[in-house]
Amino acid sequence: MKTWVFAGTFDPFTKGHQFVVDKCLEIFDKVVIAVGKNVDKTPLFTDDERVNAIKRVYKDENRVEVQLFSGMLTDFMKERNITCSVRGLRSVDDYKYEDTMAKYNVFMWDGCRHLVV
Repeated sequence: MKTWVFAGTFDPFTKGHQFVVDKCLEIFDKVVIAVGKNVDKTPLFTDDERVNAIKRVYKDENRVEVQLFSGMLTDFMKERNITCSVRGLRSVDDYKYEDTMAKYNVFMWDGCRHLVV
């Protein structure tokens, strides 16, 4: 079973986020939506509100799991034996940022792979 992680703050979880998850479900067996606690951001919604809002969207989809996490994404992935993450793009600037982050993640854990949608 191939499991992918889609990590973000999701404050709020948008139609764009849902599009990324739905595309992943067309290809992969399972998607873990990792709702991050980012100390550099002041979220509009609480951790529980963000997690529960996403769970409501996917309440009938058993291939989606929603988990709160803090710390490094690579640590979260290693703990759950997930080797692949997916990221969404809106612009060229997003690509530059995500490409840099992917390189850092692979540097921190060479078992990590990324897909950009």
